[in-house]
Amino acid sequence: MTERATETRRWWSPARALPAALLMGLVMSAVTACVDENAVFDRPGEPADPSSNFLGYVGDPAEQRPNCENCHATFAAGWKTTGHADAWAGLQSSSHASESCEGCHTISELGNELTEPAGYNVVKDPRYRDVQCESCHGPGWEHVNGPTVLNAPLCSIVADVDATVGC
Repeated sequence: MTERATETRRWWSPARALPAALLMGLVMSAVTACVDENAVFDRPGEPADPSSNFLGYVGDPAEQRPNCENCHATFAAGWKTTGHADAWAGLQSSSHASESCEGCHTISELGNELTEPAGYNVVKDPRYRDVQCESCHGPGWEHVNGPTVLNAPLCSIVADVDATVGC
């Protein structure tokens, strides 16, 4: 037997194949699956504003269930305890509510890297009310339809008074 064949035989063996296959399965699962054991799995409808691919709430908007909650239930539960979850109601109950305020109290191009009018600023759909996940992370349609680490919408905002995008 040649030296190269001996090296190949040492590297590959049935005893190594099973752990390698299990490891690969775990890696693929982590890359393509939901990240939360409390996943809900309600299929989103088509985006109300297809030009931006924002999803907003799934089901009845009054229930305040962001589409992202399907796989990221823990993050969504934390969000529900913040003022962002009540941004629309807070605006409406204020004495100075105006249409010019709505873009910041909804999912729109404001707060993320989109530069053209989007979301609530295009279609006044109740699914886009409140400052939801996509307000900062950007459109989630591509990620929801084939979730991977590579197409996960990452937070892109800069919270600074001199920022050109962000709050």
